[in-house]
Amino acid sequence: MPLKTIRRGFTLIELIIVIAIMGMVATLVSSRLSHIAEHSSVLTPSSIKNYLSAFNSTKRLDLFCYDNCTQCDLWEGDKKVRSSLVMESNGSLSVRRFDRYGHLVHADPTIRSEHGEMHEGNFEFSLYPDGVSSSLILESKGSFTAYTPLSDSVIQGDEDQLRASLYDSSLMNMENYYGSR
Repeated sequence: MPLKTIRRGFTLIELIIVIAIMGMVATLVSSRLSHIAEHSSVLTPSSIKNYLSAFNSTKRLDLFCYDNCTQCDLWEGDKKVRSSLVMESNGSLSVRRFDRYGHLVHADPTIRSEHGEMHEGNFEFSLYPDGVSSSLILESKGSFTAYTPLSDSVIQGDEDQLRASLYDSSLMNMENYYGSR
């Protein structure tokens, strides 16, 4: 006697659940992409790391800023991915770094080569695929914003608050922090 196989299809409830889950995922993805598209041309000092993280790159991303930190280009390796990004700030930004004595000093300008031409910029901020970033301290009207290499947190405050936060944490050590920029 031949065995009769019974094929059972999906029930209506199972189909509704799958469609609802797919709809929620699509909504989340599209809202995140539209949020990135709306705000992708204006950067604030505190949103730099979040902006770069949204690209989900498999290579190092570099934010190269010039013209008194008012214009920025996004690079993925040696390729410019996006240009004409604007740094939004309440005045001009200057890039600082700690010297080996713990004093904030002006950082040296960065240089980037494009089509064989050398361009001088105010700063270059790198985000690596594992989430680690280069260190960066920006000043605007006496207030500082520090992006530390081993943390997602952003430290803001005056010079004394910044120094206390960085010296009291394990993020700052002689080899990798003082030697940067």
